Amino acid sequence: MAFNLSLFAQDQLTTKPVSTKAAIQAKSSNRFSQEYNRIVNSYDQDKLTALSEKYRAWENQTKKEAETFAKANGIPLKKFNSDGSFDELQRITSDGKLLYYSLDNVDAAVSTRANFLNSGGGLSLNLDGNGMTAYVWDGGPSRPTHVEFDGAGGTNRVSIYDGVTTLNANSFHAQHVTGTIVASGLDPDAKGMAWQADAQTSDWNNDLSEATTAASGGMLISNHSYGFRASNIDAANAWDMFGQYGTDARDWDNLLYNAPYYLQVASAGNDGKDNSSNQFPLDGEINYDKLSGDKTAKNNLVVANGTDASINSGTGL
Repeated sequence: MAFNLSLFAQDQLTTKPVSTKAAIQAKSSNRFSQEYNRIVNSYDQDKLTALSEKYRAWENQTKKEAETFAKANGIPLKKFNSDGSFDELQRITSDGKLLYYSLDNVDAAVSTRANFLNSGGGLSLNLDGNGMTAYVWDGGPSRPTHVEFDGAGGTNRVSIYDGVTTLNANSFHAQHVTGTIVASGLDPDAKGMAWQADAQTSDWNNDLSEATTAASGGMLISNHSYGFRASNIDAANAWDMFGQYGTDARDWDNLLYNAPYYLQVASAGNDGKDNSSNQFPLDGEINYDKLSGDKTAKNNLVVANGTDASINSGTGL
């Protein structure tokens, strides 16, 4: 996807976050208003509010504890990578594991053949995302004023959801992911899967509590292309992180159970070729047993990465 990264030159966005109430009102004005209202009204709003508050308190407490420990022991809060992106400390486990969120790779939409679902795609389905909203949590905020978020797909289609507007070294990734979903296609090579859909974006901090609030307002789907990189975990103590149905998986499942029309889409990660971080894989198979965190939840959709597809220029297949 060919986004112009020079558009990240300014440090501060002027776009203001969209409240959940405003998001609900926007949905209620489109052609799916009855469906959105039916979904929202079917949820136990008190339960979801309580969950969001519980998760927010837990997120704030565990991150504060991790930051205090890191500062006292000279451990970096952020680890910068060779491409300029960074991993960010989220919490420390009860047995001393430091858990950093890391970006996962993203590739072009055409590999999924989503273009065949669009208008003129050959299947006569005309599914372009009109009237729908995708949510994106990522390593930094996107830039809503990017030219691909206006154009043929409609104007002002991307908004900041969580109020974090200062671009950072991970914003290129958030922009890429958001564009893969909703870019208008002014540059045909950058056209998104749902090029007429809206998007609301957030950084990865407090993702669970924010997603719980968004789901209570009718959010149907969200993308999370990040997670705990295996190599960031002390190899000698990492074995019980992999394949474990732990706190992250349980809490995301709890949200998904209480908001059954919502689907969290998570990346499987980039650890496919890392055969050393998990020193005790299941049945000794070093090529497997690499999922951790929310990737082992039961009710989300986990998508593995792979080599970008070769497209036949004649058939498009």
